[in-house]
Amino acid sequence: MGAGASSAEKAAVKHVKKFVQVYNLHQELGSGAFSVVKLASHRETHQKVAVKIVNKKKLTEEDLSSLTTEIELLNELKHPHIIEYVKISVISSHFNCI
Repeated sequence: MGAGASSAEKAAVKHVKKFVQVYNLHQELGSGAFSVVKLASHRETHQKVAVKIVNKKKLTEEDLSSLTTEIELLNELKHPHIIEYVKISVISSHFNCI
């Protein structure tokens, strides 16, 4: 990254590095119109998680609203047969829903 990089660009790169320092990405589990789901594992605990990687550039306002609703619902749901929402990381071009 050059000397002319904005602080937002530098923060985004730092966040991406932090994500890949914490998780190892593995095979693709599925994909949709604007996202891909990959298996990942935590580098220290080896806990397996599904990561939904959403391309923000492909989202319409309606898509963003639907994604926000999905995240809010997953955050509230606690059931043994429903995947637990852990967190979301946002970078300049993608959302990573863990």
